[in-house]
Amino acid sequence: MLQWMSASTEQMKEEGILFICRHAESLGLPYQWSTTVNLLYTSLYDSGFMLALDEQRQVRGVIAYTYGTAKDKSADQTRIEVVLLYLEAPYGTGIRFVEAMKALIEREQELPEPICEIDFFCTPTDIRRRLFGKIASLRNTKLHSCGMLDSYFTTIERIRLYIDRVNRPKPLKL
Repeated sequence: MLQWMSASTEQMKEEGILFICRHAESLGLPYQWSTTVNLLYTSLYDSGFMLALDEQRQVRGVIAYTYGTAKDKSADQTRIEVVLLYLEAPYGTGIRFVEAMKALIEREQELPEPICEIDFFCTPTDIRRRLFGKIASLRNTKLHSCGMLDSYFTTIERIRLYIDRVNRPKPLKL
């Protein structure tokens, strides 16, 4: 099991950034590296950087998000934009994805203002649309400087309902 925690110390932030650099080729981000670094800097500055640690306290995953969105120039602090969610193989399974969402919700409960909307972008594929359609609504698909991107939005409540549905005990088939 992975333990998600906010990167609250300089050492944790450094370990998280080094982890991202080691996996730069497999992050799957559509952005140029300079854009990715800028987004990570903003996430670190906003305290929106979380690490998934294994039993040996090794980083196995990262969530990076910023408050506000590019649309509103970060003015609305009740909205976050997830800029990176990456889990190292073999930790990148569906259940780990659910654990990452649960960690984000738990983090949100610590904030002075509740988060009313979560936005994120990804390259459009059928698999991603099926996966993200379970927790979010597709806002649009647009051509950006980095290529075509799907824009999604969701709420904490919608993620919570999905987690509850996934974690609900399955009835026994006799």
